[in-house]
Amino acid sequence: MQALVVIAHPLKDSFNHVIAERIAERLKASNYTVHFHDLYEQAFDPVLTSEEMKRKFSLDAGIQIHYESLESSDILVFVHPDWWGAPPAILKGWIDRVFSPGIAYDYEGAEFMVKDKIPLLTGKKAGVFITSNQEKFDSALINLRHFWLKQVLQFCGIADPVCEIFYDIRHSTFAQRQEWMDKIDGIITSFTKEVC
Repeated sequence: MQALVVIAHPLKDSFNHVIAERIAERLKASNYTVHFHDLYEQAFDPVLTSEEMKRKFSLDAGIQIHYESLESSDILVFVHPDWWGAPPAILKGWIDRVFSPGIAYDYEGAEFMVKDKIPLLTGKKAGVFITSNQEKFDSALINLRHFWLKQVLQFCGIADPVCEIFYDIRHSTFAQRQEWMDKIDGIITSFTKEVC
């Protein structure tokens, strides 16, 4: 069994990294091979070029590795902060370049006719874990959750994805963060049981 963990936070001592590393450890303990992609550490290039867009596929060796990680993984996990109501640009660019036609979804149909969308990530489990300084769960966070659940994961065929947003991080206590980590552990454990 394989799992993909993508972390998008520039600071190694961030709570985001604590979350991502804990998830990777839990998955490895459940005998998963973990593809761990720290986008900032890898200096991932988020820019989708015109050539890549026209081709609908990247020939870049680095992107090919991300394609392989996505396609081979049974569990997908994304960890990032809420920046201006959205994922960091590096992660949005990762989605643009890696969740591409032929990899995450496709369209089929006769030439010059309306084509049907074909989701290509069916059967996978997915979880998104987001930290935010917003003091309340407001419309911006609702929109961010909608982006992940509806516009990305369900669009590509993932049934019942999970998106947890831990907000008011600045005022959170150690006990609160431990509760969040316990919740994350429970979600990952449920994923590993459902996939097996």
